[in-house]
Amino acid sequence: MKGAATLMKKASRKKSTARKSAKPEAKKFAPLERLRADESMQVLLSMIRRHPELRSEADDLALALIENVDAEKVGSELGQRLSEVDIFDTIDAEPRDGRYVANWELAQQTLDRLLEPYLADLQRRIELGLKEAAQSTCLGIVRGLYQAKDCAGDDSLLTYAPDFCENEAHYVVGLLAKQSGRLHRRRWSLPDDSGGLLPDWPWLFD
Repeated sequence: MKGAATLMKKASRKKSTARKSAKPEAKKFAPLERLRADESMQVLLSMIRRHPELRSEADDLALALIENVDAEKVGSELGQRLSEVDIFDTIDAEPRDGRYVANWELAQQTLDRLLEPYLADLQRRIELGLKEAAQSTCLGIVRGLYQAKDCAGDDSLLTYAPDFCENEAHYVVGLLAKQSGRLHRRRWSLPDDSGGLLPDWPWLFD
């Protein structure tokens, strides 16, 4: 009996030592989790080509994603970005071989570039005929511009382009109306109940 007990203790010690010396398994990532955005798009397009029956479902999912717009969130994000960008963030989109470029011009170029993706979001929703989503996107952009108009600090780009917010608000509302009229034969405007959010810009609702 003593011999059996001794053998059991030795076996137990070996198992314990083996557990202590065993290395933790490395975390495994699925390939899909490590794709860049452009690679994810390639995978999606390849799957649809191989399985065309999935196209309708993919379109429905894409439409649901594009339709989901939070105007308040868009406005808050854009307003913060416009308020925080300063003269040290300027980008000369067209280098002029050493020619002096005024700060107001650099500011305008940089602010325009910052606004581009928001305008692209508005344009694609208009093209898809998503009226409410397009109106919400437009409202979000205008709210961001409205939020930023009084937040210009000493080095803020808005100090060098003081009319940017008001001019762009006018432009984006006009873009919504013109593009919807051209593509859908009816001009869309900002939501009727949004006037109270922009008390200093009543002309946007004329």
